[in-house]
Amino acid sequence: MRGDAFPATPRQALGAICRPVKRALKWGLWRLDPLDLLERVLRKPAGQPSLLILTYHHVTGKGSDLDETPFERGVSVEEFERQVRELASNWRVMELSDAVGRMVAGKPLPKRALCLTFDDGYMDVHTYAFPVLRHHSVPATVFVSSGFVGSDAVPWWSQMSHLFMSTQAPAVDLDHLPGANGQITAASGPLLLTRDQHRFKAIATVNEVMKELPSPRQSELLAELSDRLGLHAPAHLAGTWLGWAQMIEMSRHGVAIGSHTIHHPNLTLLDRQEQEAEIVGAKHQLQEGLGTDVDLFSYPFGLLNATSREIVAKEFAAACGSVHGANQWPPDQFSLRRISIGWHRIWDFSFALKLPEGRFTGQSGGT
Repeated sequence: MRGDAFPATPRQALGAICRPVKRALKWGLWRLDPLDLLERVLRKPAGQPSLLILTYHHVTGKGSDLDETPFERGVSVEEFERQVRELASNWRVMELSDAVGRMVAGKPLPKRALCLTFDDGYMDVHTYAFPVLRHHSVPATVFVSSGFVGSDAVPWWSQMSHLFMSTQAPAVDLDHLPGANGQITAASGPLLLTRDQHRFKAIATVNEVMKELPSPRQSELLAELSDRLGLHAPAHLAGTWLGWAQMIEMSRHGVAIGSHTIHHPNLTLLDRQEQEAEIVGAKHQLQEGLGTDVDLFSYPFGLLNATSREIVAKEFAAACGSVHGANQWPPDQFSLRRISIGWHRIWDFSFALKLPEGRFTGQSGGT
């Protein structure tokens, strides 16, 4: 064994212990807005227990590089298993429909009530997350965009993420991107891409503009980004989305299937007829394919307007948005708050659950 494998003095030993603790605390405080957190904790209403709803997107296999999909907040299957084990041991994980039904009816929830949800409907939910959920007998809800079921189409947000994370370009000029109407220029201007944090910032910046564009303009902007970054993202990839067989299997073993529209649009850009086609049409497609009722909904990108809410309220028992936080009684059953999970490690994950009203600076709207 090397002679310097251990600290030489008690002072050095204490320093070796304290340094990682200080780093962990510094990271946690950086991620939270302390003043916002204090305000929310002090004004937290007494009374019935709140409901936490967690949101996942991807769960990746062993050895996967999570940096490949930062926007989609993938967690490794090993980390997911640790998180679910923590939840099964220390929380009351409930079916979403049961938990919301109790709150709406004025019935008390158990303490530490929590629900798990997955947005979009990726195949890796069945491949990696489902076996973990089934092993621990933990229920969940997967919100599926029916138009992607069984498809190999890669969505625009994944293509964009791939472009920024895979390019060799040291920087990118985002000025005058087609269809952006100057929004990106005003937000950022030219961006460095020499570090992962630079790339994450570029992804978040462009995403905020892309989700406000209609599909033709999104395609035009993606094409221009490909040219500027010097590579092309795959538009098709086998095994991207869940198929009917996987969804039916999961629905028989504690995983409810909810709707996430047909094509995953920003509903606020659509007129009433288009919104009805996306919201009601997806419900009918899923019910026909699954042979069961679908009564839960999740808004794409967490975005809705009065029309979206009205249509959803007529068709579904409850709906999830992407506003961060816990659900107090009485709940807003058609815009439920959630906590987006993806970059958490197990100590950080536990911290997020204990202080759900803290504003996490690393999070943005869902997909």
